[in-house]
Parts: sequence; C-alpha cells; structure tokens
Amino acid sequence: MKKSILITFSFISLVFGLVTFILPYTLSPETLSPYVYEDSITEYSQAVLFFLSAVFFFMTFIYSDTKNEFWFIKTPRNFAFLGLALLLFFGAGEEISWGQRIIGFETPESLEEINLQGEFTLHNVGIFDPTSDSFFKINRLFQMFWFILGIAIPVSALLYQPWRDFLVKLGMPFFPLLLSSQFLLFYILSKFYRIIDVDHELYEGRLTEFRELQHALIFCLIALYFLLQSRDERKVKETTPIVAE
Repeated sequence: MKKSILITFSFISLVFGLVTFILPYTLSPETLSPYVYEDSITEYSQAVLFFLSAVFFFMTFIYSDTKNEFWFIKTPRNFAFLGLALLLFFGAGEEISWGQRIIGFETPESLEEINLQGEFTLHNVGIFDPTSDSFFKINRLFQMFWFILGIAIPVSALLYQPWRDFLVKLGMPFFPLLLSSQFLLFYILSKFYRIIDVDHELYEGRLTEFRELQHALIFCLIALYFLLQSRDERKVKETTPIVAE
C-alpha cells in the first residue's frame, strides 16, 4: 500500500485531534457541553467509529492471508484481526448502552442494582466502574489496550529483531507508528488541561469524551489501513504468475 495513504490518514487524525483540543478555548462551556453529554453527537460518533473499526478488522480477517502459528497449532486465518473486531464491536455497543436509549428496553433489575448508571452496560459495573479505584476500571483497561497494541508492541518489534520475528510468527498485527503514536500524543495533551487549570469539572466530565473520540478515530483509520493493505497484498498475489520449479 502506498505510504501516501498512511500519511493522509495520519494527517487527518492529527488535524482532527488538534481541532478538538482547540475547541475548549474557542467555545464557552455552555456552548460546548450539549455536544459532549449522554446521547450527544460526540458519544454517537465514538460508537460509529468503533463499529466501523470492527467492520474493517473483520473484513481484514476475511481478506488477509496471514495466519497464526502457536507452536504446533496453525490457524487458517489470522484470528488476531477477529479478536480486534470483536473487542471494538463490544466497545461500540457499550458506548451507547447497546442501543438501550434508542430502542427503549428496560435494564434487568439484577443489573440495574449493581450498575452505576442503571444501564444495560458492563463497564459501569463492579471492578470495571470508571469511578472506582480498581486496577481493572474500564478507563485504565482501554489505556492499556491502546498502549500495548499501538506503542509497546510496534516499538519493541523495531528495537529487537528476534522479538519481531516471534510476533510475526504469531500473526501479531503491527500498528503503524505514524498513526498509533497519536494515541500517546493526545493522551499527553489531555493532561495539559490540568496543568493550565482548565475547569476541572468540565474536563473530567466532558472533555474526556473528546479524547475518546480522538482514539476512536485513530482505531478506525488503523483498521482501514490494515484492510487496504490486505486487499493490496491479495491483488499482488492474484496477479503474480506462478513459476514452475
């Protein structure tokens, strides 16, 4: 796949991220807040981007010729892409409470009693509750998710060839650092609001939604990158003549 596509994706993500960081300075809290509450355009956009990411990763699972090799076990397809598709589909569903407020179904009483928001979601329950001190709270798990996949794995693979060879054998997808490094960039920039004393309540309650939207866009573009890459690789394979030995 042409590098220009990756550069274009990275530029789109970077510009979008920077614009959403500038918005709090150009819009008053009263103007901004309606766009980042429950059922706002920001929340639904996150869900759509996560859903598209899941679709793109699932299509890559179908198109890709890469496989997984776990010692004596070899898979016919690369199930890492399927795993990513399922996780991001789950994220899309959780973001909008699985369509509960759209369809209008009731939360089961047993779940409503233990759910922080009384909704049909898992991420507001028990150890996953974002307001808890649990190591497994959903915010931390999501940060670990993008950091491991987007930063730790591709960087370590660049630095240590035997580790890279092992990951290639496993079928581990390497996120393009030009894009995935923006996970870390936007996370660091979001902490800048605390340093410059932007309204803490607004930041904690609403501006975090912008960071999640930025990350959702990055996942979507990375998933599309893998899909386009697998499509191009298949085209090359189909058009390459088979040379008899």
